[in-house]
Amino acid sequence: MIMSEDSERLDRLEHHFRIYKQDLSDIKDSVKEIKILLGGSALNGNKGFVHLMELNDEKIEILEKELAQIKSDFETAKYWGKGVTGVAFVTLGLIIKKILSL
Repeated sequence: MIMSEDSERLDRLEHHFRIYKQDLSDIKDSVKEIKILLGGSALNGNKGFVHLMELNDEKIEILEKELAQIKSDFETAKYWGKGVTGVAFVTLGLIIKKILSL
């Protein structure tokens, strides 16, 4: 009877260890896949998620600089546009005044 209980207990322990071993293997495979996803592999030139995020950061910085330059240029264009419009109205007023005084 004691032998039977010990045998059953041993079988249960072996079963649990097999399950743990399989779980550990699954976790190891998952970690490997995550490392490849983040860092890339030789097949894709080590261009994983981290590399792509760095590229996106660089592109965003470039676009932000370009946007700032465009805003600056637009403000300058508005300034000169107001000046040209003012000169055009003054000139038009002078022309109308000259025509009416004839």
